Formats: sequence, C-alpha cells, structure tokens
Amino acid sequence: MDCQLEVVNIKKIVFSGFIKKVKVCGIEGNLCIYPNHAQLLTFIKPGLLSITDIDNKIENLYISGGILEIQPKKISILADSIIRAVDLDRQNILKNKERLERNINFSENIKKQSKIIKKLSKEIAKLKIIEMMEKSNL
Repeated sequence: MDCQLEVVNIKKIVFSGFIKKVKVCGIEGNLCIYPNHAQLLTFIKPGLLSITDIDNKIENLYISGGILEIQPKKISILADSIIRAVDLDRQNILKNKERLERNINFSENIKKQSKIIKKLSKEIAKLKIIEMMEKSNL
C-alpha cells in the first residue's frame, strides 16, 4: 500500500506524490515512515529527507527544519528550506562553517551566539549529507 506525501516550503510544493517510504530527522531521532504509520505531529531538525517513490526512485534532499504531520493516508512536511542533496556545494558549505566558527568566538552576546550555533548546525548537517552521498556512490 502506498501513501501520499506532500513536501512544501513557503514558496512552492517541492514534492507531491505517492511514496513507499520517507526518512527524516525528527527532534528525537531519525524516523523511517512507511504507509499506515501511526499518526504523528513533530518538528524536524536539519538533516536528510530521503523519499522513496512508488517506482523505487530515491530522492535525497537537505531540509533545514520544519514540521512533519502523519495522517492515515497522507504525510505532510512543511519545510523551512530545502536543497536537493546533489546541489549542495561542499566548498561553499566549508567556507560558511569556518566563518561561523570564527564568529562564535568573538560574540559575547548569548542570543547572537545561539543564532550562530543554529546556523553552524545546519552547515554541519549539509556536510554529513554530502559525506553520506559520497559513501553510497562508492
């Protein structure tokens, strides 16, 4: 049995179709969701969103965070931002990561440090996805 998945961000529908499974990083750990999954409403943390469609085609995306809702016949993901994993630029991510690491040491403002740490965690999540993609292609 297949299940409808809809992934949206503020600008557009990123994915809409029937799927066999979805993998995503929930706030309490990784989730692998199949049709007939128990109903759930949870936040998503930065990381991999992997979609396996009904033709067994896998699409890997970076998701910066959002909300996941699972209903009996439909899964909905409202994402902050999404980037196709193949479009992630390692050099750009490394530059951003290094800049953020330098700035965190110079900020004495706790609010500013918290924002920098949040941005840094997103860059690290992107790097992990790139590494995962490289390992799976070997």
